[in-house]
Amino acid sequence: MPLEILLSSGGLLLTAAGSALLYGASDNQRLLRSTPSRRFFLILAAILILFGIAAWVSTWGGLVGGLLALLTWMLVSIALPYAAARWGVR
Repeated sequence: MPLEILLSSGGLLLTAAGSALLYGASDNQRLLRSTPSRRFFLILAAILILFGIAAWVSTWGGLVGGLLALLTWMLVSIALPYAAARWGVR
């Protein structure tokens, strides 16, 4: 498996996981609100997103890698509330 494919798929997974964790730990969500260390989840989400951006930037270059990470973050931020509302998660 070439390194570019590995870095590109790793960037996608890291950015999507960080975005989902950031969504779950946000103030207006109840998914991770009851946990005592919500700050830990916010920091972990930021680290995952930054590592995902770094993987994409090293593969695709600065502009394209940053735009891919932004697109993934926006898609996850739109898809998770839609899926949560559709499945009745509150």
